[in-house]
Amino acid sequence: LVLLDGDPDHPPHDEALLARYPHASALGKLLLADRPDWRATARGLRQLTASTIIDPDHLDAELAQCREERLARQCGELHPDRGCLAVPIHDVTDGTLVAGLALSGPPDRVAGPNTELVAELREHAHQLAPLLA
Repeated sequence: LVLLDGDPDHPPHDEALLARYPHASALGKLLLADRPDWRATARGLRQLTASTIIDPDHLDAELAQCREERLARQCGELHPDRGCLAVPIHDVTDGTLVAGLALSGPPDRVAGPNTELVAELREHAHQLAPLLA
């Protein structure tokens, strides 16, 4: 998991957390949802906050929802004061997952349906997809 173009005004506090604990981030959940064997590759589901999902069956259900909705969400799981929405970006030629596009903010802002924000994320992901092929 690599952050390619972060917001210079609001950099992530610890980018390494995203790579180390994908189960606690929306972008990481997108990647895990794309891997049926995620349990074999997971390093352990460490509890980072009171909201972090650490039960494998609960995480399985969350990842199934991510696959179904093509949307990942975390609310205070990585940092208690931050949440995130993420949508997948797929290769336009073969449909494989190549990236994710995320938006972060206060957990209560990303917890709801957020129809307009999700639509914007999906539109931008659609525009980025040909550039990543």
